[in-house]
Amino acid sequence: MPEQFSPTLRRRRLSARLRKIREDRKLHAVQVDRSLGWTVGKIARMERNEWKRPSPRDIEDLCTLYEVDDETRAYLVDLAKQSRQAGWWRPYADVIPNAYSEYIGLEAEAQEAETFELAVVPGLFQTVDYATALNVAGPYGLTEERARSQAELRATRAEVLTRQHDPLKLWAIIDEAALRRPVGGERVHREQLRHLLEITNLPNVVFQVIPQSVGAHPGTLSSFTVLAFPSAEDDPCAYVEILGSELFVEAAAQVEVYRRTHRLLAANALRPAQSRALLAEAAG
Repeated sequence: MPEQFSPTLRRRRLSARLRKIREDRKLHAVQVDRSLGWTVGKIARMERNEWKRPSPRDIEDLCTLYEVDDETRAYLVDLAKQSRQAGWWRPYADVIPNAYSEYIGLEAEAQEAETFELAVVPGLFQTVDYATALNVAGPYGLTEERARSQAELRATRAEVLTRQHDPLKLWAIIDEAALRRPVGGERVHREQLRHLLEITNLPNVVFQVIPQSVGAHPGTLSSFTVLAFPSAEDDPCAYVEILGSELFVEAAAQVEVYRRTHRLLAANALRPAQSRALLAEAAG
């Protein structure tokens, strides 16, 4: 089972704290770079979370420059050390893009997720065969072996829903088209629907379907996921997967657009009991 620990989230938290401390000290980023003898732009990249293995030595130097107290220094240096640890998904690094690994890292420690899928079953609900079929049919020309490796990673991710300590609370809304599309053929499709029926019965999962009779709705143009975290230090973020890349949305006003859209989608969808009845009918 994946650890409920995310070096990705620690890096994000460290970046945010460093930016806030610098702004509180009313220092310009270029001033910091010059004071520490760094190349111009280094602290800006750190504050934008554009790093993989933060240097505890760099954090020590920043703490000295910012004249922070001992408790804050110890906390920030500890964040840097934790940020350098390998996440549970590290063995799959050769088959996943960097942006996707960032998302997995955030998901690993999220407390709640709100997701909408327009065309396929949400990733945390996918069986290995279903996910493999999706990957093979995708635009990247993956071999069966590589496609299955990615699918196995997705199945491992799903353990956040059943972990013993504080499982992820997931509110998933899908378009009915995702239920009807026979990905992988009849057998794979039927097994996927039966698995979906089982996993959406978990007490920490809310599942709704927008019936085809609704027509156009607020999610017609985009699928997305919003993640919220247990610590007040970590602001919610939204994740949008688009062809060829992924988009992280972190500005509070923009994240709220996705949360509001999710609420509108919920109002358009069948109630959870009705959604499961439709799912049971689709599973045959």
